[in-house]
Amino acid sequence: MTNTLIFISGSINSGKTTTSKLLAQKLGAVFINVDDLNDQIPNFNLATDLDKSMDLAIAEINKYLAEGKDVVANYVVRERDWQRLPKEIKTPNIYVITLAPRLEVAQSKRGGRPLSDWEMARIKYHYDTGVASPSFGHIIDNSDITLEETVDKILEIIPVEVKKRKLPSIIKEVGFDFSWNERNVWALDVPVENMSIDELTWHFDIPFWSKPGGFYDLCPKDVIAHPEHYPEEYERTMNADTIHPIDVMFWKERYVILDGLHRLVKQAIEGKKTVKVRKIPQDKIPEILH
Repeated sequence: MTNTLIFISGSINSGKTTTSKLLAQKLGAVFINVDDLNDQIPNFNLATDLDKSMDLAIAEINKYLAEGKDVVANYVVRERDWQRLPKEIKTPNIYVITLAPRLEVAQSKRGGRPLSDWEMARIKYHYDTGVASPSFGHIIDNSDITLEETVDKILEIIPVEVKKRKLPSIIKEVGFDFSWNERNVWALDVPVENMSIDELTWHFDIPFWSKPGGFYDLCPKDVIAHPEHYPEEYERTMNADTIHPIDVMFWKERYVILDGLHRLVKQAIEGKKTVKVRKIPQDKIPEILH
């Protein structure tokens, strides 16, 4: 089955981020907060750089779709963005869902903090210009429903095949219990050191990757043993830039990879005995969360 993109749109304080995180968790999907990508745009200007934001979002989404993963992204989706998505996103399964609480609700202290004057004005601008009432996708008025009820309404829209996808139990057993942003990991100032590759090769037995149309059903060891059966994943592995260290964290009595599994596999194929790693301390978890 082809993988799916669910784009959660809406104004400031509409609940996009919290809804997207919970939805991604329930679906076992990758969560992308497009606001986080804007740091890559020098001197980001909200008035002129929204197209650049969507460029970055589309590239990031396609990267994960190519890895066989479903994606939940959140950002304001404009009409021009809606026109781009079917042409540029590498899946036909695209759902745009706009969260549209009543204006007075969106401008209230519903997120636990007071809104700035700029945010209040921006919300009013969004509502005046149709961000909360687009002509495309699905609209959910979440003024008087809980976060869980909002996600349930979204799940009523998504095909049953997507909802049935569950992370394999082995990944839940060995993996982290939090969602992190790779760019936040990269930004950490942590020294590089050597590690025996044997400490990390246990990852090869876990289905961290996906077959075309699959969902976390491919173990790295299978790509290593039969590259001819998985040419796309093998090519992605051999194109990995091993100049970058592998980011790991000690978790459940062993080191678990935060970023760099393809780099690890490539170096194993090349016969390396040690790899460069950065050991991310657990006290850095708040700094790397989505």
